Amino acid sequence: MPCIRADGSLTVAAKKVMTAMEKPATLDEVAAASGLPLYQIRSSVRELVEAGLVEIRDGAYVMTDAGRRKLAEQR
Repeated sequence: MPCIRADGSLTVAAKKVMTAMEKPATLDEVAAASGLPLYQIRSSVRELVEAGLVEIRDGAYVMTDAGRRKLAEQR
C-alpha cells in the first residue's frame, strides 16, 4: 500500500504517520498515535525513509526537513 502517490502527493495514511513523527517516536508509538496497524506503519515508514521524508535518529523515527515541508504543503 503506497503512501506516496504517483504525482508525489501523500496519502491520508502517510500524513497520519508523519504527523505522529513530529517528535522522535518508535514504530509502536507511531502506530498508537496514528491509529494505524503496526504492519502498515512498517511499510509506510520504509517508503518514507526511502523518499527522504523520514529518518532514524537514536533508534527513533522523525521527519526530515524535507518531510516537514512536504507535509506542510499538503495540509
